[in-house]
Amino acid sequence: EHRFGKLEILEFYFNQVPYKANRRGIIQAAHYYFDRDIHTLNEKEMLALSVLVRSPRWLDPKQQSRNIERTIANLTERLYEGEVISAQRKKITGQQLSLLQPDASFNTQHFIEYAKAQVQNDYQDGKGIHATVHTTIDSEIQYKTQRILDNGLDRLSQYNVHNGAVLVVNHETNEILSWVVGYAGKDNKPFNQMNAVVIGRQPGSTLKPLLYATALAKGWTAATMLDDSPLEESVGLGMHTYHNYSRAHYGPVSLREALGNSLNIPAVRTIQFVGPNNFLTFLSDIGIKSLTGHPNVYGDGLALGNGEITLFELVQAYTVIARMGDYKPLSFIGGDHLSNRNHQVVSEDVASLIADIMSDFAARDKEFGRGSVLNFPHQTAVKTGTSSDYRDAWATGFDDKYTVGVWMGNLDYSEMHEVTGSTGPALVLRSLFN
Repeated sequence: EHRFGKLEILEFYFNQVPYKANRRGIIQAAHYYFDRDIHTLNEKEMLALSVLVRSPRWLDPKQQSRNIERTIANLTERLYEGEVISAQRKKITGQQLSLLQPDASFNTQHFIEYAKAQVQNDYQDGKGIHATVHTTIDSEIQYKTQRILDNGLDRLSQYNVHNGAVLVVNHETNEILSWVVGYAGKDNKPFNQMNAVVIGRQPGSTLKPLLYATALAKGWTAATMLDDSPLEESVGLGMHTYHNYSRAHYGPVSLREALGNSLNIPAVRTIQFVGPNNFLTFLSDIGIKSLTGHPNVYGDGLALGNGEITLFELVQAYTVIARMGDYKPLSFIGGDHLSNRNHQVVSEDVASLIADIMSDFAARDKEFGRGSVLNFPHQTAVKTGTSSDYRDAWATGFDDKYTVGVWMGNLDYSEMHEVTGSTGPALVLRSLFN
């Protein structure tokens, strides 16, 4: 008040006021909602930016057009009654909001199939199926995610990578913001009609953070020492030799290093401590229901992801760690009642420690190096995974607000040409967080 005039203070406010999708100020808001510079907006679009300050979500012109139209009309009447405008009143009433239209490649067919099936399950008596459902999908994030994934698949096509999927969740609310299948809606792309978000695939090392969370809950700490030396065990009538990805062995390593570097042999020793049965129970508690076989079916190989789960389930599980151990079902309906069905399945201490290890650059130095693509510019907990014979590659991560999962592979189960989680989907994950 002493240093600046009223108009300057108002200008500061115009340039800092928050809108949706982390946009700040009316310049960013004009581009976000209308894809135009603020000087090109008509009077009604300017009023839209004014009223949106009250509630960017409740008045969202893309999803709540009736609310914002009514609010603009009320404001127009108040301006007229206050003699701020006169002849402009009729002009504003007849104007339209020319909103940003997504590119033609914007596609939600797979999400809609899932949503329809879930709604029908909720209304098995036939009532309510024809009601309007307001979903949580964010059109801008959906469009950008589709473009980033498709570009990633284009880049990797020479390595026999043709399918992929991405799920983006706001884990503060557990709302699904983006549900993308590679090349959705495009012609002459193999298997792009299949909903890869809910198809079971081998998760590889992406289960390791969940395994170590189970071990921490049973008394281990980040400093617990594990033996990373050659390991051979009998499987059926033969012997199986476990290897780390690099084929190197590091001797005694801490749990922090074992998880950070995604070492296989310490993970096998960890599931031997936890027990496959206890680990399966924990996975079920945090939303992974596909692993229905007897513990003996998976054995110690469960630590390395030898069962099949869906991307949907994996992201659901990671939201539990991201939200400090609190389980909440993923939601696709705005204001969904399921959001109240939450319960603590992991202690805050355990979840916080796992998240810290997953975002620790130094913890993954041995296998990934200091310049790893997994070292994001902002603190982000990241884990990759690769199934046997390079049939599946994964990258999953979370920051303080978003949890994102990426899967790449081939839905005909053909092998990729040595594409791993860190050489394929991790680049997509990094682009999405950026």
